[in-house]
Amino acid sequence: MTDHPPWSERYGHSFVAIDFETATSARESACAVAAVVFEDGEVADSYVSLIQPPGNEYDSFNTSIHGIGPSDTRSSPTLPEVWQHVEALTRDSLVIAHHTAFDMSVLRRGAEHYAYEPTEFAFACSYRLSQSHLPEMGRWKLDVLADKFGIPLVHHDPMSDAQAAGRLWLALSHLSGAGHSELLQLHGYRLGRFDAIDYRPFSNAKSSSAKRSKWHDFKRTRRLIQADGSTARMSR
Repeated sequence: MTDHPPWSERYGHSFVAIDFETATSARESACAVAAVVFEDGEVADSYVSLIQPPGNEYDSFNTSIHGIGPSDTRSSPTLPEVWQHVEALTRDSLVIAHHTAFDMSVLRRGAEHYAYEPTEFAFACSYRLSQSHLPEMGRWKLDVLADKFGIPLVHHDPMSDAQAAGRLWLALSHLSGAGHSELLQLHGYRLGRFDAIDYRPFSNAKSSSAKRSKWHDFKRTRRLIQADGSTARMSR
């Protein structure tokens, strides 16, 4: 996968917010998804669908959270069928989710289960950005942040969650007085990449080469200290 062009050329002011719900604790068990297209700060299009999870199996705990059960998805399409509709909205767009570690994992594990290869896309996480930009809050769950910014939310309804994640993404830029590209740069984030071969998380962690360099510097310093200690003992 090649590097994306500069933000302004690639994405402008548009993005797509998504949200998955799952039937069990297994990440491949998607049972619903919603996608909301934002253009210039306004909702321009949307899509929502139930998904039949593998075996149409559910945990009662998950059903108690989102209210979706086996009878709801008995005749629903599977993930590959549904994701093709989402892809029609996300093509060439930045994808936003609140906690991409979860949502991207649901898509990845589901795609693996069905031997399906989604089209690549770039993504960013409103949870991680909120955590970096609003550290004083201490909690960055979607319902907590929606309450702070006055964003309407029916939590764990996929359409409502996706809309709220999108509005939160906009609110963070408005709060900072900076564009999203500047805001991500401020906190050291690079966009995530969803790709079957070259998956990369949305992260502000230093690159592995930088980590290796720090580790080598540490070991070199330690060797010098040990060498100095040995020299001091020998000179006594």
